[in-house]
Amino acid sequence: MSLRNRIEQLSNKGEFTFFPITDSVYKQQYIHTSAEVINNSVNKQNNFFTVNKGTRQGLKVDMAVSSQNNVAGMIVRCSENYSVAMSVINIDFRLSARIKMNGYFGSLTWDGKDPRIAVLGEIPQHVS
Repeated sequence: MSLRNRIEQLSNKGEFTFFPITDSVYKQQYIHTSAEVINNSVNKQNNFFTVNKGTRQGLKVDMAVSSQNNVAGMIVRCSENYSVAMSVINIDFRLSARIKMNGYFGSLTWDGKDPRIAVLGEIPQHVS
């Protein structure tokens, strides 16, 4: 019985491991946790990936998913222990993005062709 209790303690220990991250430039604070991609599609126009954390570990629909300093997608469905995220290389994915050097905002999308290229649209014509 004590072995089962110890296993339960160890397995529950990392469930809610969120770390605060402070963005000193924009004076905002975010919470961050890590997860592992366990399933991924990259050869379709509507790509999704699955991560090994869900609602029991604190994930929720509409949370952002990143990899190092890059956007990867957004959580669209959660079960208790797994979550499905819409990938950046999904033609239905939209993200508000800003051009760092001039501050103009636009909509980042993928056209369904080359997975290495995203399009930043809705930028005024006069912006270089």
